[in-house]
Amino acid sequence: KDGVTGMKLENYPKSFSTLLMNQVSVIELTTVAILEQSKDVALQALLADPVVDNVGAAEKLLDTILDLQSPYLDYLQ
Repeated sequence: KDGVTGMKLENYPKSFSTLLMNQVSVIELTTVAILEQSKDVALQALLADPVVDNVGAAEKLLDTILDLQSPYLDYLQ
C-alpha cells in the first residue's frame, strides 16, 4: 500500500554491484522500448541481459512474447 521503497545494502562484493548495474541497464532499455514503442529497443534490452547469448533465439523469444501478449504489447508490433 506504500508503494515501492528502497533498501540500503552495505558491504556487498563488487561483483554483486556489477550484476546489479547490468540489470539496471536492462530495465532502463526496457523502459525506453515502452516509452518509444520500439520493438528494436526491446530486442536490445533482451540482448543486454547476460543470460541471452544468441541473437536469433532472442528474436524468436521476443516474437513469441509479443504474440502471446498481443493485447498488451501490440504497440511494439
